[in-house]
Amino acid sequence: MKNSVKRLLALVMTCAMLSVCALAADFTSCADELHDLGLFQGTGTDANGNPVYDLDSAPTRAQAVTMLVRLLGKETEAQEGTWEVPFTDLDGANAWALPYVGYAYANGLTNGESDTLFGTNNACSSQMYCTLVLRALGYDDAAGDFTYDNALTFATEKGLLDSFLTSGEFLRDEVAAISYAALVTPMNGSETLLVEKLVEEGAVDATGAQALIDKANLYAEYCALNASVENQAESIDMTTTMNMTMSMADVQVPMTVEANQKVALTEEGFEMATTTAVTAMGTPQNVEVYVVDGVMYTNDGTNKVKAPYTAVDDMLGMAQLSSAAASPLYYISDITKTEAEDGAVTYTVTMSGELLSSLTESVMAAMGQSQDMAGVAMGNVTMSMTYVDDVLTSLAATMPMSVTAEGQTVDMDIELTSVINAMGDDVVIEFPEDLDTYVEMPATETDAPIADQAE
Repeated sequence: MKNSVKRLLALVMTCAMLSVCALAADFTSCADELHDLGLFQGTGTDANGNPVYDLDSAPTRAQAVTMLVRLLGKETEAQEGTWEVPFTDLDGANAWALPYVGYAYANGLTNGESDTLFGTNNACSSQMYCTLVLRALGYDDAAGDFTYDNALTFATEKGLLDSFLTSGEFLRDEVAAISYAALVTPMNGSETLLVEKLVEEGAVDATGAQALIDKANLYAEYCALNASVENQAESIDMTTTMNMTMSMADVQVPMTVEANQKVALTEEGFEMATTTAVTAMGTPQNVEVYVVDGVMYTNDGTNKVKAPYTAVDDMLGMAQLSSAAASPLYYISDITKTEAEDGAVTYTVTMSGELLSSLTESVMAAMGQSQDMAGVAMGNVTMSMTYVDDVLTSLAATMPMSVTAEGQTVDMDIELTSVINAMGDDVVIEFPEDLDTYVEMPATETDAPIADQAE
């Protein structure tokens, strides 16, 4: 039982750490907003008259071209036009697609899979859909703006998607997310968002679109500020307090973590000094961790050990990835901005609990943990960042979640606050003078050579 509880808590902690990663998701909220704007109709309606989006199915080529025409604001023109196409698979049950394919074909926006077949019901790939969306944004692959082969890379650079979104099977779920991101992306050579263009052309209701436009503009403002801070800070000194309560059956496990972390990217490489005090159920545990010259030194109060720090390259790669571009707007359910009398500006970003639950379960499944997990339910996660004179001074986050595994349910509430003590050249990292007395960490069974393990 004791080992079972330990394993369960480990799984819970893993969920908390991975909840902001995405391998597959549920972008129903994006589909809802697109539907309200008249851009995503779904595949039918349920008994209550609500749209059925069928987000778990693969999009067809006909559905993809339909979205292209709508994003171009040309649905009325397509429906009212008379189109002649050479394709024989646009009759009968597929006749609904003729106006959309006809318009796109006549305007050089799409071709068939052959001279006589459009491939109406064949699956649309992420590469094809991004190509169509980029064309809707005014980019011309024929003119050399991008190529079909690099469509995914180019779309990522324009903020339409991230690498996680297309890492699995391409579904209508991803179509909704990419289409949503496209609406809040500027047109080629312009500062006008696609949704603003659709409003100007009368294809989308101005009142209905205003909330999305306001959200996009505020998020762009926040991302620009955040990017400027990241570019300034190759070094940071911050103090973090995390309060967490885990409840399982009639048992509550309170935990408090107090940590000071100093991190720097220097000409010599990656350096870090962290002191952490963890108190769980009244029992304190202090740990010091230092990284310098590619070696990690750990002092847990009893043992002082060292080991090669092989995670440096991975950490730098992740940092570069996270700084390269902001997360697409389809991950953000809400963003607000408040200004205090002292000039402090706070942006509060909310991520949907429903979306995060889906993301977390997908990540755990990809890690081979699905057999242990019966369900992950998360509440809305909020993150607040406070800036003074465009300098980040503090951040806070709340994360409620519930995990059911091995027949037991753990409820967990996490509150985290961090204060930025210094950034850039003001960060000073000092290391203990006795690092040369730390001993090599003993090799574990998994560290041993394969031949030794076989014996």
